[in-house]
Amino acid sequence: LPEPFRMAYGTGAATGSSAVETMTLGSPPISIPKQPFGIVLDASHDFRATSCDGLVGMGLDALSVMRKVPFFTNMVRQGLLDKNVFAWWLSNDPAREPAGKLTLGGVDPALYEGELTWAPVVTKGYWTVKLDGMRHSGGNGTLVSGIGAGAGSGRGSSRDGRGSSSSAGGSNSSNSGSRSKLDLPLSRFSVPLNTSRAILDSGTTAIIVTRRDAAAIHAGIKGIKLMG
Repeated sequence: LPEPFRMAYGTGAATGSSAVETMTLGSPPISIPKQPFGIVLDASHDFRATSCDGLVGMGLDALSVMRKVPFFTNMVRQGLLDKNVFAWWLSNDPAREPAGKLTLGGVDPALYEGELTWAPVVTKGYWTVKLDGMRHSGGNGTLVSGIGAGAGSGRGSSRDGRGSSSSAGGSNSSNSGSRSKLDLPLSRFSVPLNTSRAILDSGTTAIIVTRRDAAAIHAGIKGIKLMG
């Protein structure tokens, strides 16, 4: 039976009713039978000016506000993917079309170069990894994670030369290549952080850190002054 829900985001909220249907997406298309989702009946003004028709969460099961099975978990359980991996490619060019790409079941090698570095997921909910520090090498900053065996999120350099990123998430543990932060090439500055974890989130437009870590990061960037 349909169940009412209220979904609160970092900015804005939506209310509606749950439903179950076959969800079809991608090219070539993938169909996911009996997929729960929410029908939004009312949304705050934050969403009324957006160009999207809806939101699809890629978090793990523990984050489901409706306590339903997320679509990626459903795909894994039904064996619909070649690999239990998804990958985002995002462009920082506002005029570029398409502005990004979601790959289900693998990672598109045409969108990055070099080796992906895998980090274990340390909490089940968000894609959360252990964080050791931050390095900055000019135009692009790098969050340096404690690397070990496991599935979680990967990092590579973009082929388009615009500082875009490629990341991947796996649904279960596997052995991956490991490299500690000390093996990374020296950059313009390095900042050890008090924060011990980082959330890899494609929908986040701001980086939230403690005041202490913000001061450390800003102190390493020439010409940047921390306000407040």
